Amino acid sequence: MITIIGCGKRAVSRIQAGFIASVRVVPRASRNTGKAGIGAAAVLALPPMFMFAASTSVRADHGGLGVGLGIASPIVTDSAITLPDGKWVVGERTQWVQFNRFSNPQMLRIKNAFGDGPRADVHSLTGILNPALFAAYGVTDTLSVGLRLPAVARFNVRAPAEDGDHVDVLGDATGFGDITAFGQYRFWHTKDNSTHASLLFGLQMPTGMDHVKTKQGEPFDPHFQPGTGAWSPFVGAAFTHGFGQWSVDTSYQYQFQGTGVAGSDQGDDFLYNVAVSYALSDSAPNPLYAETNSATWVLVAEINGEWRASQNTHGVVDPNTGGNTIYLSPGFRYAGGANWNVSFSFGAPIVRNEYGHQNIPDYRIVNRISITF
Repeated sequence: MITIIGCGKRAVSRIQAGFIASVRVVPRASRNTGKAGIGAAAVLALPPMFMFAASTSVRADHGGLGVGLGIASPIVTDSAITLPDGKWVVGERTQWVQFNRFSNPQMLRIKNAFGDGPRADVHSLTGILNPALFAAYGVTDTLSVGLRLPAVARFNVRAPAEDGDHVDVLGDATGFGDITAFGQYRFWHTKDNSTHASLLFGLQMPTGMDHVKTKQGEPFDPHFQPGTGAWSPFVGAAFTHGFGQWSVDTSYQYQFQGTGVAGSDQGDDFLYNVAVSYALSDSAPNPLYAETNSATWVLVAEINGEWRASQNTHGVVDPNTGGNTIYLSPGFRYAGGANWNVSFSFGAPIVRNEYGHQNIPDYRIVNRISITF
């Protein structure tokens, strides 16, 4: 059990471990208020929140990317823990999804088999890179709000020509993505702060680039564009329970996709996750100070599910979009100081049920760095 001497505004009686390590908060009187508080090190003992924001699509050639503040424990799954009153967290989160690509002959066979029908609209790409910056603030002990600023890069996009006799190399579709505003409200927790439940909510805004062009000088199709051009709200819920050096988290989020560029609807999506975390280290000489804080390692195992409805444009459904992917995602988190940590997750798809003809993911890598103050 790590003992943390607090120095913030609010009292937090005890946060039981498995969150970044086994934690017990021992309040210290504030000079100004006389109230007990929680310091930055205690903030790092809280699990991450807001990973629910705006997945960029679960279509096989897209990758779900939440905000992922990375306060502690799960890496992709949302936590039900909110930031303490007056605390900030900032950081970056990057995701890479590698795909099993179609060969040129495969795409030409599909194109020529379906002629001018919607199933003939097939394409391939190498992978997607989703880097993002994020920041969030604890308005109160039970309400946190924040922003996520993403970029999106789809590499080596290829598609059959209209006449079906060759494959065009369209190039890379890269640019700034849609900014997401998000919030989390913790509506229930036990007296010992070992169990928590929260509501998640937010809005993806049409701020991204949606007219990126191919090597041929034509705009990429809407589902390749970094921005959707749509207003897309989402809601969700998260639950967290800690016991000893273990913690269990589960979260769910549903996004209502609006109509965006060229009358396209990228399809509603649903994220569902569960994570189990175990703290390897449960002691530190003085966790308030980076120079004396022992490095804390946490092992994480997650199941991450992503479902998306098929895309449609002006009501015409694209049968080669939508589906369900489930990842088995082991990972770890390292807290090297009183106010920062870094995490890494490797996701292997164990269910790949995409509709129609799509690239399927080979693997997913997620890394994150979080700083609190």
